[in-house]
Amino acid sequence: MRWVLFDSVILSLSLVVPKTALGQTVCRPADATTQALVLDIGRYTSATGGDNKVVRDSLRLPLLSASQIIVVTQESVCKKANSAFQSYWANRGGTAFSGRVYVLQIGSVYGVSDPSYHYRATNADSPLLFLDSRYKALSVY
Repeated sequence: MRWVLFDSVILSLSLVVPKTALGQTVCRPADATTQALVLDIGRYTSATGGDNKVVRDSLRLPLLSASQIIVVTQESVCKKANSAFQSYWANRGGTAFSGRVYVLQIGSVYGVSDPSYHYRATNADSPLLFLDSRYKALSVY
């Protein structure tokens, strides 16, 4: 009888409590990591000359200030960005994916990173993949 009651409670909760409340979201929230990414990438996106402009152009990033870089928390965008990230890195080796990503909107470009994924296991940094508005790879940072 206890198991029937327990199963009923669990079923009821699964119908009432949204998946995001249970920790099933793909989007990672804004935190210290996103602050650091915005500062780092903002250095390039705001550059109008010198080496930083060269980097901005090579990464195919738009010219805009760091304050215009937005941390995305819209689940549909994060799911598409995560799918593109995993597809890009799937056959290149590296560590496992967590399935939870940081997504930055940089004008019409998205930057996506899964902090659990490392191209080389010994590399401490996770790559930041830049995608166009159709979630196609533009460049890697």
